[in-house]
Amino acid sequence: METTRKHGPGPLPLRCINHVSIKCASVQKSLEFYSRVLGFQPVKRPEKSLSFDGAWLFNYGIGLHLLGESGCTPMPRTLTPRDNHIAFQSDNLAEVERKLIALAISFVKQQVLEDGILVDQIFFFDPDNYMIEVCNCDLLPVIPIDPVDLSASASPSQQLQKQQELSRRVSGTPPRRLSAGCVPESATAAGTPSPSRIIVHAGTTPLCV
Repeated sequence: METTRKHGPGPLPLRCINHVSIKCASVQKSLEFYSRVLGFQPVKRPEKSLSFDGAWLFNYGIGLHLLGESGCTPMPRTLTPRDNHIAFQSDNLAEVERKLIALAISFVKQQVLEDGILVDQIFFFDPDNYMIEVCNCDLLPVIPIDPVDLSASASPSQQLQKQQELSRRVSGTPPRRLSAGCVPESATAAGTPSPSRIIVHAGTTPLCV
């Protein structure tokens, strides 16, 4: 994919993502899920200004706003990686998988192979069937498609590279690379419409499809 950036006033002066808002049928169920499963911490919400049911949570440098809506219709319950979702980075996917099994949460596993780097992905639903991914995607290098203006104090490329370096220092684990002829059966090339093999865990017994 190639892109072209036309000359103009430039993008908006943004700094970071502040929060993500999610409609939910039960604020209490979603609050318990996002705090117990994903580790978000409830924070004070401006109740005087917001008269509707809801809750605010925060962790990982981002806020999560739950919007209570009694007539909220759950999303279709079909776990497919190629659908709208929010992704979280983890340095221990094996522990993520073990805890999801202990919590009896169904999930789908997928592996992506790109230039000898193997990335693991785990997908599952929240109580309203919004899809969530946990991955180690920062193993993949961030390579801008368009030329980057290096005159900026902190270009998007520099920010992402710093994020990757920080994550790797914390984990102490170098990118997992595979040599030729060592591609696991469950790996699929990045961008492949349908993976050659994925693992589905229905909360009890893993199934290969």
